[in-house]
Amino acid sequence: TEDDLAGIAKSTRLIHSMIDKIVEEDGIPPESILVGGFSQGAVTSVPVVYSYPKRLAGCLMLSGWVPDRKNMKIGSANQETPLFWGHGVEDEVALLSCQGAGAEALTEKGVAVEAKEYAGVGHDSNEEEFDDILVFVKKVLGTSD
Repeated sequence: TEDDLAGIAKSTRLIHSMIDKIVEEDGIPPESILVGGFSQGAVTSVPVVYSYPKRLAGCLMLSGWVPDRKNMKIGSANQETPLFWGHGVEDEVALLSCQGAGAEALTEKGVAVEAKEYAGVGHDSNEEEFDDILVFVKKVLGTSD
């Protein structure tokens, strides 16, 4: 199936405005904000993070894919923003091959991708993945507790 690129662009603009509001109204610095999602939310997280005009802390992708890999642009503000990508080996919705192709495309564009596979996991998550997410979040936010 084809990705709804117009819908993804609309969602990206909406989430950018939400991030702007958090920064402006709540005083949270953008470099303290992570964006991520599962499945379709993961698909949207990549254009949200890598087209945002200010540096963000990181991107979390769980069981997703990179939309429009060939034409994807990485903005200079987030060129070095790390991405954690967790994916179930048995995923029947977003096939594991999506992770390989997407991670390769992002890495070729200079994104630091930490890709992990979870045996026995389908289009779902497990405790091991949650533990790995927590390690990633602490690492990109510079916290230890």
